[in-house]
Amino acid sequence: MDMEQLKNKLMPIASCSSYEAASLIMEAHVKDVMTSHRYEHSVGVARLASTLCSERGIDPFKGYFIGIAHDMFKQISLDECSKMVTYFKLGAKYKKNINLAHSKLAAAFLRYEIGIKDEDVLNAISYHTTGRRGMSQLEMIAFVADAAEENRTYKFVGEIRKLLDEKRLTEACLITINGVLEFLTANHFNIDSDSIEAKKWLEENI
Repeated sequence: MDMEQLKNKLMPIASCSSYEAASLIMEAHVKDVMTSHRYEHSVGVARLASTLCSERGIDPFKGYFIGIAHDMFKQISLDECSKMVTYFKLGAKYKKNINLAHSKLAAAFLRYEIGIKDEDVLNAISYHTTGRRGMSQLEMIAFVADAAEENRTYKFVGEIRKLLDEKRLTEACLITINGVLEFLTANHFNIDSDSIEAKKWLEENI
């Protein structure tokens, strides 16, 4: 599906009066195009983000929409990634780097092609992979929900879930970013400057 076809398919989101309605459209799309594993992960993130939003007085369907949309470009090809990065003028570091680019592409697509104007929602999607300095509550929710949704099984996910049960969101985010940085370092991957700044900021705010 090219970008124009995708835009036409998801354009009804632009006229939705609630994130609940928008979530239904987005979920039907990702279920259609994702592998079952990626779809189950997205639903898991959406459910956890929705719960965390409810606990903090934020529209739970905002969290659900972010969760269901956050990986919408995670499975595109490297060539598609590079073309979209060029189209949205995101910068050379995102070309042929789906792990880093997919969040930025999702936010850019929803902003420029669909017309979503909610900056908090767009930022939560854009920074769900790296985090950043000065994250809002919604951004922290998206970041930690991606790491701690029910299908995750890595070594420190239990610690993150315990902190979330205790309503210690900032600390849960710090454990998450530390784990991300440890993984990237161990595998000799480049570390985005936003992740480094996110770690410093979270430490300052605990």
